Amino acid sequence: MKPSIHLLQESEIPPQRFFTKLFTHSYLSRLRFINRRNIQFIILWAYLLANCACVKEVPITEGHGTQLHEETDVYVAGNYQNALTISTKPGFVAAYWKNGNYIPLTDGLTIADARSIAATRHDVYVAGVIGNQAAFWVNGNYIKLTDGKAPSVANSIFLSGNDIYVGGSEGSMAKYWMNGKVVTLGEGSITSIFVERNNVYAAGQNGNNEGGYWKNGDWIPILDVNGNRMTFVSSIVVEGHDVYVAGAVIIGKSGETIATYWKNGVPIYLDDPTSPYFTFGSFAHSIALSGKDIYVCGSGVPYGSVAVYWKNGVLTFLPGIDAGSDANSIAISGNDVYIAGFDFNPALSQAALWKNGVHGTLFGQPGNLTTQARANCVFILKSDVRDDHEIKYFQGNEKY
Repeated sequence: MKPSIHLLQESEIPPQRFFTKLFTHSYLSRLRFINRRNIQFIILWAYLLANCACVKEVPITEGHGTQLHEETDVYVAGNYQNALTISTKPGFVAAYWKNGNYIPLTDGLTIADARSIAATRHDVYVAGVIGNQAAFWVNGNYIKLTDGKAPSVANSIFLSGNDIYVGGSEGSMAKYWMNGKVVTLGEGSITSIFVERNNVYAAGQNGNNEGGYWKNGDWIPILDVNGNRMTFVSSIVVEGHDVYVAGAVIIGKSGETIATYWKNGVPIYLDDPTSPYFTFGSFAHSIALSGKDIYVCGSGVPYGSVAVYWKNGVLTFLPGIDAGSDANSIAISGNDVYIAGFDFNPALSQAALWKNGVHGTLFGQPGNLTTQARANCVFILKSDVRDDHEIKYFQGNEKY
């Protein structure tokens, strides 16, 4: 069916078209009653009308002077267990928190953990483990990555365009899943995955328990300053052609470690093993970049059980309870530094989130001190959104 055509009458001509038509000779010749002064007046009137129409395109009311505003959502992945219900629910509940509100992913009947999280404006992706099987959730819906015949785990998740990468292991093999399709890299396990310019970087340990990373399937070892391979790798980020890896170097026969990060394979020690505070060693768990600044969080300085972070190598202690704490993940958003981890004492641990060094607690269940919990990963999502007033206006006018 052909669309019907409605011919505009002169009274229906929009101001912009009317303004243009006034300059055509044929149109002016038909408007015999208009003299030069009247034409000037009509032109001015049409100009004002056209501009007023543009101004009214988005209504401006008090508190709504802009169409868009920026929202920051803070996602934290981890687990919790309620000591009061341990007889009926003996496992840890895999969960995540969005802006402090917790969302359980499992029922607590078995041990589960949410180890990594990423989000878009409409979807939340979580990777972890249920029992001895790798787990992956999309908006709370569980999706199997393996058949469960061999023990497996998902430790890290990364979003690249429309692709979802999950890194971990199955059996003794390091594997990652791209949109659910498995890629086997070799013996070992993946602790962190990152994608840059279509290159897949998967950091972790190989079959000899040596630290390093796979780049598009090729293994690249991470060494200490003496060329030894006794290293652990926990986190990787890539910017352009530069590869940053965080972890630790084993420096003692008893397994003492020193927190370290590497830039393009060159190690930078974050702790001093000759310091009198260097008792149990230190470990770097996560690394993040912001402009020219390098942030690393971890634990072990100075007593082996204190959450800390380094900015360009400068140490900052994070406040916590006296028994100890640990910093597992770090994310930077503008001038804000977010760190997820946990406090612990001999009985319970509490999930913690530090923002710019200020301590906050994420309870597994609100206000319940009998609940122990830990936070493994923090992810910051910034998005430009319209406020409620503008959403309703644009939806009503079919312009949103």
